[in-house]
Amino acid sequence: MVTDSRIAAAQQFFEKAFRGEVSSAIELLDEEVSFQIAGLHQAAGHVEGREAVAQHVRALLALTQRTFDVLQWEDWMAGSNHVAALAHLSVQPPGAILNFRTLYLIEVTDDAKIRRIEMFFDDQAAVENLNWWMRSGAEAPET
Repeated sequence: MVTDSRIAAAQQFFEKAFRGEVSSAIELLDEEVSFQIAGLHQAAGHVEGREAVAQHVRALLALTQRTFDVLQWEDWMAGSNHVAALAHLSVQPPGAILNFRTLYLIEVTDDAKIRRIEMFFDDQAAVENLNWWMRSGAEAPET
């Protein structure tokens, strides 16, 4: 059981969001939350505010056809104001499987609300390649 309230808030957010319980997940966010995903692909970008984050998470779930699966949370680390989480993920749209590691950098307020989420991929090129393929309708790329 996690005793650090910042880690617990981050874990609860991702568990709920990845299960599609987005309305419940955003209750763990600060009103002024920002969410940024690195890259140039369809899921990349920067959004601000609870509702914008909710819309972006719903779009991510739709984009991946709800196949966004955490294979393993490899580590959770807490600092003074931030939590870092390292995860091994899998996305399985029709005809392809992409396994990758991602790093989440999460800023948490004193009252355990998530103020900022940043997401980074270990293999940005593979994510970009999968995104191109999903939009093109071409044969699945090697990942």
